[in-house]
Amino acid sequence: GFFLSRKITKPIGELTAVVTKITGGDLKARARVFSADEIGTLARSFNQMADRLAEYPLELQREVDRQTRELGENLKELDTAGKMLVGRDRELTQANERLQELDKIKSEFVSVAAHQLRTPLTGIKWSLNFLREDVSRFSGEQKKILSDAFQATNRLTDLINDLLSVARIEEG
Repeated sequence: GFFLSRKITKPIGELTAVVTKITGGDLKARARVFSADEIGTLARSFNQMADRLAEYPLELQREVDRQTRELGENLKELDTAGKMLVGRDRELTQANERLQELDKIKSEFVSVAAHQLRTPLTGIKWSLNFLREDVSRFSGEQKKILSDAFQATNRLTDLINDLLSVARIEEG
């Protein structure tokens, strides 16, 4: 009975010791297989499980390395894209500043041109108005030309006034 008991308890004790080592982090520990019976089968199955457990850290490290490489590549792509976007933003900012400058120049030109046109147009309008007061010396065709010229001058004055209003609005 003692020998039979010893034949069963000794392999179980050793298997328990190997379990304790693996639990402590020694993934290289393996159980010795004493026989081909159920305890031997248990020891072989346990060793297979230990082999598989020992592979997990390596698989995890390979996966971490692979994902780290992918992240590095993605980071490089994002960095390149970010630099490109910064460059485009700088170009757009410069283009916007140039457009604002051109818009300011345009507004100043419209304002100056409108003022410069208004002065001689006012003189023409007064002259036409003066001629209209003394229409008795003109023929019917001349009166019509004089009237048309006066109306055209009024339309031009209105247009110039509109341009000046736009200039004032743009200046705030």
